[in-house]
Amino acid sequence: MSPRAPLRLVALSSLVALTSCTQPANGSGATGAPASSSQLRVAQADTARAVTPPSQTEIGAKAAELRAQATDVQTQVRTQRAALEAARGQALTDQAAYQAATASIVSRLQVGTPKGNPRLVAAAADATARLDAVEGDQTRVRALADDVRRTGERAAAILGETRRTLTLSGAVEEDHALLHEVEDETNGLVVQLARLNREVDADVARQTQLIGVERKRLAALQVSIQRGELVPGAAVTSSAAAAPAAERTAAATPAPEKKTERPLVVIRFDRPDVAYGPQLTTVTKEALTRVPGAKFQVDAVAPRKKGEATDKARAAAQKEIDGVVKVLVDAGVARDRITTGTRSSGTATGPEVHIYVR
Repeated sequence: MSPRAPLRLVALSSLVALTSCTQPANGSGATGAPASSSQLRVAQADTARAVTPPSQTEIGAKAAELRAQATDVQTQVRTQRAALEAARGQALTDQAAYQAATASIVSRLQVGTPKGNPRLVAAAADATARLDAVEGDQTRVRALADDVRRTGERAAAILGETRRTLTLSGAVEEDHALLHEVEDETNGLVVQLARLNREVDADVARQTQLIGVERKRLAALQVSIQRGELVPGAAVTSSAAAAPAAERTAAATPAPEKKTERPLVVIRFDRPDVAYGPQLTTVTKEALTRVPGAKFQVDAVAPRKKGEATDKARAAAQKEIDGVVKVLVDAGVARDRITTGTRSSGTATGPEVHIYVR
């Protein structure tokens, strides 16, 4: 398969539609084979993972050390998830208090008030303090984003060291069994951290926009207080109030079907347990051989028609995204070179995942 452009790996012959197998994504090809530990969710690792004990070899000791490091990272992930939820709760509280403070000022100005009313001056100072609290919430989330990225780097390092240790001589069977368990668990952590990182970045972006808009509105409110009447920009306008909703709608609306780019792989989830793992791994490695620095776009795809069936197909496709990303990471694609999204297609008849190479 010859590339049509330096970063264009897709040709008609490379289009792979994987629909006929019924083995889980990480299966070896035998229908009905038991699920490997890599298919277990990391959130269940403490109760569901294998418990191969380390041997007395040097590699066994190294495997036990890597297991301990992976367990520590899992604890960090849980702590960071809890910190994000706590930060979200505090941000909601602070934003509600700020909005209530500004609403009372706007209400008083709308019915008329003397210029420079000291009560409103004090209320504006209170509103400013409450917006400062919102900005403090943003600062904490930014710090959490840095922590999540560092944890992701640590998980990637553990995964790399585990794979390197698997190539060393002097191991017994138990050593490799334990190392494979650590590899599977760490792969799951990498996926969890990527998701957490996306959520944190999205929260920071929303808060940044909110603070920028409200700083300007506070300045307009202060001018209004001095004049004793509302000036443009002091009240919440319909366009400003609609902006967050418009952004949420835009984020939830699937992108149109690509017209000038063929997917490297199309996976159709038209039956349970589609075994896309082995073939996707092979195609991905071939792509990386041609363009080692290639980036991958993974899209959840649903039919273009509107209706309940399409909504269900889109939701089903989105549930498969993390599994597909895990296979790409296992095949050697760096997680920061994978982006995900949603898309509609005029040719899709059910849930699909399309993978593009950039």
